[in-house]
Amino acid sequence: MGNDPLDRTDPTGNDACQTGTTCPPPPKPPDATPTQKIGNVVHNETSGLRSSSKEGAGSSKDLHDAKVAVAHVVANREKAGVNGGVASDKVNSGEQKTSQYKDAQSAASEASQQKDTTGGAKNYVLDYGQKMPGWVGKMDATQSFGPFNNKSGGGDVTQGADVTIKILVPKEPN
Repeated sequence: MGNDPLDRTDPTGNDACQTGTTCPPPPKPPDATPTQKIGNVVHNETSGLRSSSKEGAGSSKDLHDAKVAVAHVVANREKAGVNGGVASDKVNSGEQKTSQYKDAQSAASEASQQKDTTGGAKNYVLDYGQKMPGWVGKMDATQSFGPFNNKSGGGDVTQGADVTIKILVPKEPN
């Protein structure tokens, strides 16, 4: 009874794939968790950056700490209902195999399990010497990481540029 795997017949007519009709689509992979999505944003914002020193400012540890801070900011934005203003949360499967992706996911996981180190910040900026948008003038940098070297280029930051990541909060009124 049932399907014959040797001659691929479907005596019952219940297997759409065997009867020549269209097979149902495979099940969709599960959606990424909120922490994975935050890690994806962090990756897309920082994947081209590399350490510029062995220790201290600009080191690999400093870059990881910057990713944790950016993850906190992205989470704070989501909690506050602030949409846009950050990179996409979509990452292709090839990128997901890189050490930069794994570190971004590690940073997002770390951020989700610890107290917010940014004081509730909802903004950050990658400073590579460009003219800053007007809204940045209304902010104070509470944390600064880097400089890091943008090895890959792409996006808004030119290849080889030195980049500082700044965590921003609104200036206190006088």
